[in-house]
Amino acid sequence: MNLVVQRGFSPAIYDRMVAAISECHATDECAEITNKAAALAAYCKQAKDDSAMRKVNEIKLRACRRKETEVEEAA
Repeated sequence: MNLVVQRGFSPAIYDRMVAAISECHATDECAEITNKAAALAAYCKQAKDDSAMRKVNEIKLRACRRKETEVEEAA
C-alpha cells in the first residue's frame, strides 16, 4: 500500500480506522436480529403462543426489510 504522508497523518490512527471499518463491515446487525428472532420463534412454538409468534415473525420481517434497504443504499 502506497500512502501519501500528509501533515497530521498518523499511520497508527489510519490502522485503527481501517480496523474499525473492517469490524463494522463484518458486523451484520440484521443477521443477528434474524437469528435471535428465529430462536424466539422456536420458544414461542414450544409454548404454543401464537400472539408472541406473530410478533417474532414481524421482527424477522423488519430485519429482512432493513437488510434490503442497507444493500440498496450500499449499491
